[in-house]
Amino acid sequence: MSFGQVAVGLASVVLGLHHLRNGAEKLRAARSRNQMVALDGLELSLTRGNPRRAQRGRGMFHDSGRRAVRLPNGQLVDARMRSYHIRTLNDRIKHLRERVNIEKRSPEIYTFARRATSKKCGDRWCIPEKDNLGEAKAIFKAIRNNVRYTSDIRGVDTYQNPTRTLGMNAGDCDDYTTMTCAALESIGIPCRFKVIRTKGANDWNHIYAQAGFPRQRPKKWVSLDASVDKPFGWEAPPFMVAASRVFPVG
Repeated sequence: MSFGQVAVGLASVVLGLHHLRNGAEKLRAARSRNQMVALDGLELSLTRGNPRRAQRGRGMFHDSGRRAVRLPNGQLVDARMRSYHIRTLNDRIKHLRERVNIEKRSPEIYTFARRATSKKCGDRWCIPEKDNLGEAKAIFKAIRNNVRYTSDIRGVDTYQNPTRTLGMNAGDCDDYTTMTCAALESIGIPCRFKVIRTKGANDWNHIYAQAGFPRQRPKKWVSLDASVDKPFGWEAPPFMVAASRVFPVG
């Protein structure tokens, strides 16, 4: 078994495909589905819109104004809903990349990553110092334990800042991806996005994070798809995938 891969049985593979098809319909690049909405770090992409209007670009066309919202963790935050036009997969990736590069500096993500990786087992650290693979596994586990997969608003694609995902304990594939990459990069581990189109799908329909090792000059990229109930390192096997692309975060 090669680095970053896991063995799965047929039943497990079928279950994984079910999750990908039904839980990750986010990165559709169809021209008629190209508007986005934002909730103060919560970004939404409308799947229905006016294609002619959308050709104007990524400009904002609606703003709800700020409102006080209490998150599940008890935190009271100001929220606002903003709507944007999005035209292409690259536009969406650019937006997600911006979320990671801003949020990897946030105190919440910085603290979350260190709490996940700095636990003691007796007199020793559970993860030896500079064990980057062990750190990535710990972050993956912490995200799986703290974020519940939750689908988008009906007819609306949702993009959250990682701090919002952490505060609400909920998100879907792109939210897991940006939170994972922000947490990894906050402790110095390189991260990138991998986008796939599963066989039978018309558009790009899933995204997940990949961590690079060694961190100075990565030669191996290990998948961290926290949006499905699979182990660290699992990703859709080749017979499921019609096409794939990778995008650097930095």
